[in-house]
Amino acid sequence: MGYRLIDTAQVYRNEDMVGAAVADLIADGTVRRQDLFITTKIAPNKQGAGKAYDSVLASRAALQVNVIDLVLVHWPGAAKIKPDSPENARLRRETWLELERAVLDGLVRYIGVSNYTAAHVRELLSYCTIRPAALQMELHPAYQPADVLDMCKTAGIFVQAYSSLGEGHLLDEKAWPMPVVQEAASKRGATRAQVLLAWARHRGWGTVPKSTRDERLAENLASGRIDLTEEEVVGINALACDFKFCWNPNVVR
Repeated sequence: MGYRLIDTAQVYRNEDMVGAAVADLIADGTVRRQDLFITTKIAPNKQGAGKAYDSVLASRAALQVNVIDLVLVHWPGAAKIKPDSPENARLRRETWLELERAVLDGLVRYIGVSNYTAAHVRELLSYCTIRPAALQMELHPAYQPADVLDMCKTAGIFVQAYSSLGEGHLLDEKAWPMPVVQEAASKRGATRAQVLLAWARHRGWGTVPKSTRDERLAENLASGRIDLTEEEVVGINALACDFKFCWNPNVVR
């Protein structure tokens, strides 16, 4: 269909399957490695000195690539550590230093974070030598945390949205009417999902919409051909109500 970004993670437990599929596609000439962008993420139980670097090596082997394009710290907290424990901050720092080492050793092209709050990003910027290339986070019309977005813009951190459709809830017109979204879709003969993805693109964010259905995959990709007016973008911006559908990293110290 034209997709060239693969987004996986250690906790998804499918890196080996992704690696095998990519190897097959490259072997039969369907794609070239240089045309793919592969992202994976450090699991919460792999954080800290002596763990994070080794987990990058394991991911690299499972994915069957010489260099991983982007590795993210999946969560600001560590496994089996209470959210309010200062140990989380120590392990975040150790993990980042291990990722910087992986970049210097040529194992990874870019490093970044996922689910970090503005406080977590500020902390990271205070000690990093290699700045985060990206922050992947929940983003959709109902949840647009200005503090995080403003910090990323100032620091030059690329924002990548997940749950752009609110885990599907924002496609329910009765539960989430959002007239500006519905009107924009009707005007173009598009779907609500396409308008939501187009809005994220207009905001300058990347998106990683998930689907197992071919028709939805094609529909999502086609959203790249939809251009919204400035008035429509502003109207959708105004839907922000600090409502999250996913986990809350604000509880992690």
